[in-house]
Amino acid sequence: MTFASRRTGIFDSQEIHQILKDDKYKLIALDEVLPGDIILYFSDDGDIEHSGLVITAPTKSLFGFPMIVSKWGAGHEFIHSAVIHEYSKSNIRCYRVWDEDES
Repeated sequence: MTFASRRTGIFDSQEIHQILKDDKYKLIALDEVLPGDIILYFSDDGDIEHSGLVITAPTKSLFGFPMIVSKWGAGHEFIHSAVIHEYSKSNIRCYRVWDEDES
């Protein structure tokens, strides 16, 4: 859902890394995300297990974490905290498409 559409997905980590490179995504801190940024959850072996779209910036009422919309496997789309999910919480990375004119 994150890189394609609601009815499909990209499951190969190498393809996702290529999209990040081709579309000029830049790594950003979790506490700096804005709506429209993406979040990736990596397994201990470095594979991308899950991804989602940021829909709210982090707030104190959310304990400093943003809200995410993501599709869990063949299931439904869910809105959840960036840290409330069934995937690894130890390696979360956030990305933003970076305009060449931005610093």
